[in-house]
Amino acid sequence: MALDLQAIHEALANQIRNTDISSTFNVFAFSEPGGTSPKIEVRPGVEYLEYFTTFGPDGTADLMLDLIVDLRGMTGEDRALWAWRLLSSGTSEGGSPQPTSLVDAVMTDKTLGGTVQDAVILSAAWDDDNDQITAPVRIILKKSGAAV
Repeated sequence: MALDLQAIHEALANQIRNTDISSTFNVFAFSEPGGTSPKIEVRPGVEYLEYFTTFGPDGTADLMLDLIVDLRGMTGEDRALWAWRLLSSGTSEGGSPQPTSLVDAVMTDKTLGGTVQDAVILSAAWDDDNDQITAPVRIILKKSGAAV
């Protein structure tokens, strides 16, 4: 497993795209200033990458990404309903075939299709003034047998 930041951003965005969330939101692997709202973007976190023993054939690192949900363009009622859905957890249980929350979307495959060792949402914050949700995602990367 390599430390390929673009592949990790894309894997997280694709995992969200493969849920019912994508029927309402445009999902982008990186910041898209011109992207149509409502949208979800995968952005670097404040402490984007923390290297541990990444050099040599084996190693680990932590990657912090933020899922930024832009709810602008939605009516007040739709905005509130989607905020509650996205911030909930366990929504893919009880017969629902697809996740409708950010937590469930990430937890469906914590390896993001095998691109990382583990991914988990740490928290979520709702900014009502800016119609935005921020959900930090911690990703643990492990590599073995690399050529560096």
